[in-house]
Amino acid sequence: MSRVCEEFGCLPDAARRALENDYNGALFQILDLRGLANAKSRIDSATKGEVPTDRAAQRYLRLHLESVGKDLGIDTS
Repeated sequence: MSRVCEEFGCLPDAARRALENDYNGALFQILDLRGLANAKSRIDSATKGEVPTDRAAQRYLRLHLESVGKDLGIDTS
């Protein structure tokens, strides 16, 4: 719940209500996409040899590689 408060700038009661009413998982999808966007930003701004290797960065790089491979007709799985 604290992550919801941090990401959306709300108080715990509002976050709790939002989570209780989030039947299709939209909040978690938004948090996931924000995490990927943050990882991309950190990767793009990293100096050579200093690319982030945390879980979110690895996931972003894997998804990006799969996307590029798909565009080129290459199986990257």
